[in-house]
Order: sequence, then structure tokens, then C-alpha cells
Amino acid sequence: MSLGGDRLILSESYSLYANMIRLVTGDVKRSVAMAQLSIALDPKPAPQHMELLNSSRLLGHDEIVLQQARLIAGLRQEDNMGSWRTGEGVPYVWQLGAFWRAMDTGDFTNAASQPCLYSCSLSEGALRRAKAEALAHEDRRALASIVQASAAGDADASDAAEVRYRVHANIGDWTSAAADAEQMIAAFMAEKEYGETFRKLYTQTHAVPLLAYSQARSGDFAKAWATINATALDCYGCVRTRGEIAALRRNWNDATFWFSHAVMQGPSLPFAYSDWGQMLMAKGDLDGAIAKFEAAHGKGPHFAEPLEMWGEALIARNRSDLALAKFEEVAKYTPNWGRLHLKWGEALWWSGNRDAAKKQFTAASGLDLTPAEKVELAGAGRG
Repeated sequence: MSLGGDRLILSESYSLYANMIRLVTGDVKRSVAMAQLSIALDPKPAPQHMELLNSSRLLGHDEIVLQQARLIAGLRQEDNMGSWRTGEGVPYVWQLGAFWRAMDTGDFTNAASQPCLYSCSLSEGALRRAKAEALAHEDRRALASIVQASAAGDADASDAAEVRYRVHANIGDWTSAAADAEQMIAAFMAEKEYGETFRKLYTQTHAVPLLAYSQARSGDFAKAWATINATALDCYGCVRTRGEIAALRRNWNDATFWFSHAVMQGPSLPFAYSDWGQMLMAKGDLDGAIAKFEAAHGKGPHFAEPLEMWGEALIARNRSDLALAKFEEVAKYTPNWGRLHLKWGEALWWSGNRDAAKKQFTAASGLDLTPAEKVELAGAGRG
């Protein structure tokens, strides 16, 4: 490629090169390098930031994805050239950035509402929405969105399997979740649109950690470790999953090691802080757990899980009165989460408001629960 010419032209040329390298050769690390070079030449246009976001997401470099998603919000259409200046390219990148800002801070209800007007088919838009709905514990909406995607006629089998995984995980059906993860891998590896290197990388960073975690939750720790050990150590979700598996095994030192590494890789992301807090709560370190939940909340103010677990930790500290405010806030983001209403009822019960507690237990009974939560609900209100 010639080194002559305008820096803007060179910048956009290298961004196109980054796209071609990623999709044609599957050399995603080289694609990242090209996108970074493009940004160094001229940081104002949109294409190179889109390419860096997309390639970083494939590598599991989620911190960079969030950084780029936040930066994209300030890009201007007039700083681009050609059709990017006059067409729909920049609005598409704005929408992409808004979606990943929400997803990577745990604001899943917001992510589910984000439009995808410039590049998504009806099916693609429905499945993207379904993923966010399942993460927001809107299981029935997520399944309805899969039906809508299938009706459109071109539903991506791998994406649909991921949504089913999330739904099965939410209800504690880990055998089905493992089968979903395996289907997710098989469907994407059979996809002929992308090269084999690209397909292997995507499954390693996106599907294999889900499979490993479901194997661990099913009790097969040896298989889970063998599965997750095949993934990269610079992949945020892969490192988090190592910590989650160690925590399930009650190996607190290993879990701490992996969660601390995940936090170092993704200091702006809330998820590893939340996982770490959950581990500390299981260990019995309630003060340490609350500190991690508070950190997670600071990174993702609309992320429901750390707030809900913070409420549970307060109940365990005999401060159900303080837990109520946490549960009320969680309800703004995940109003149909069965566990939320179960624990909210528990906090109300121990605070002495038995009538309000019974209303929350009734609400929980009409929502999806894991088998353990159903047992807990059956005994609720007897203390």
C-alpha cells in the first residue's frame, strides 16, 4: 500500500484493510494492529473505531470494546469521507457503540431496546435483542424473540443456541445449557461465510467458556477444566470463567487469582468484580463481598446482579432493612427476575412487613426460578 496521500484517505484505507484481514484470513490480531494504525493516522473517522471494536470483541478484549464504544459516542459524521460522510455508515457505528456500551456495563434492558436499523435483518435484530433480554432475566421475552427470528426465515442457529443457553442457565437447567453451548459451537463451525480460523477464534472466546461453566455447574469439574484450559489467557470472559469454576469448587485462592487477573484485564467492566463478590459471599466474607459488589455497581450502575447479591449480603448481616433499597433499585432493571422477588420477600419478612413479603413471594411464584429457589420459596414465610 502506498504511503502517499492524505492521512484521512490512508486512515480509512487501513480500516478497510483491517476488515478484510479479519473476515478473509481470520488473522484478528493483525486486524487489530491495522485498526490501531488507522486510528493513529486519523482518530476522527468512524470506520477504524468500528473495526477495532469488532476485532477486539472476537479476541475477548472486552476492555477495548467498551473503550471504543464510549469513544464512538463522540464521533462526528462530518469528519468522514465519501459515503461515510453522507450515508448511513456513521449512524450504524453510533448504534453499534450504544449497544456495546450497554452490554459491557450490564445494562441489558437498555441493550435490548437499542435499535439496529442500518445493518440488521429482522432475524438478526430479534436475536440480538433476545440475548440482551435473557441476560436481563426476561426469559419469556427472549424465547418469543427467537420465535420471531425463526419466522423471519434466516435465524442464525448459533445465536439462537446462545439465547437458549442463557434461558436454561437462568432456570438452573445446566444439562440443557451444556447442550446449547455445544450446539452453538457446532452451528458456528458449520457456517461457511467465515474462514475456519475466524470460526475457531469466535467459538473459543464466546462459546467455549459457556460450555465449560455449564459443565462445572453440572458437576463435571475435570471436563470443565479441560474445556476452559483450551482458551486464551488474554480473553476476559475466559479468565472470568476460570475464576467461576474455581469458586464453584470452593477453591478460594485460585478463584481470587483468576478474578484479580480478569479485573486487571477489564478494569472498567463490572462482571469480574461481581463474580469476585459472589465468591467472597460463598466463602463467608460478607464485608469483602459487599466491597466488590459496590465496585461492580460503580462500573455498571444498571447491572442487576451485584445489586441483588449486595441485598442478599445485607440480609446475611441481619440488615434486611438496608437490603430493601437494593431490591427496589434492582427492580428498575430486571422487574421479572424470580430470584429478586424471592429475596425481596425474604427481606420484607425479616423486616416485619409480612403482608408485603407475601406479595413478593406470590410474584416470585409466577416467574422462572431454579430448582433450589423453588425449594426456598416453598419454605418462605415460615420463620
